Amino acid sequence: MELTKVIESYANAVDGKFSSYDDTKGVVIVPVTKHRFQSVIATNKMLDGVEYIELSSKICAVEDMPEKLFVLQRDLTLSKLVIKDDFLQVVAYVDDQINPKLLAVVINEVAQFADHKEKEISGKDHY
Repeated sequence: MELTKVIESYANAVDGKFSSYDDTKGVVIVPVTKHRFQSVIATNKMLDGVEYIELSSKICAVEDMPEKLFVLQRDLTLSKLVIKDDFLQVVAYVDDQINPKLLAVVINEVAQFADHKEKEISGKDHY
């Protein structure tokens, strides 16, 4: 899958913005409400010879993280919460041959959930 082309197409479809770091990594700014946006980073990865795509979005810094993470995670279907690079993040791992329509659903879940929890925890629109 040409990750950057698919993510750029998704960004155009939702009136978002796309920036490519290189052939294997890009970021899409997803409009989640009229005045709020959420960044989702898409990265091609490989594990044991299997290619996949990691989609991630920051929620808050580790020091601002709520105590009961399992309560937050119950609303996720296609993604999960992780602590990565000193941030609480929503992350999804998908096959690199995923149908672009399903990829859009996963990106939407990551962006919507991260933005909702970011607003709930910090009251701001940082990421």
